[in-house]
Amino acid sequence: LEHVIWASKDRMCFYVDNTVTDPDNGTVDPQVRLLREMTEMVARKVTQHHKLPITWLKFEEEVREVKTLEPTKKTATVKELLQLAMKAAGIKNKEELVVLLQYLSNR
Repeated sequence: LEHVIWASKDRMCFYVDNTVTDPDNGTVDPQVRLLREMTEMVARKVTQHHKLPITWLKFEEEVREVKTLEPTKKTATVKELLQLAMKAAGIKNKEELVVLLQYLSNR
């Protein structure tokens, strides 16, 4: 890893150049790509043995159903998500909702 600036047992620091990225022609700084791959690898290792309540999957299904019924709806308020999560997944408060949303966004 020639562009790793420093590394220790549990940390690495990468030198990346975001100006190299050009979404129009698909070019990405190779170090950005490597950083992404390393991040995904660590995330998979961290989450592969975690158990999650099955009701959380029901919440995900309910969100998909809302998107199907209201295809132009692109956002939801925290209040709307909390109501949906309380109904579908038994979530009791905003703190539990945050944990649920963090898990789903990190998969």
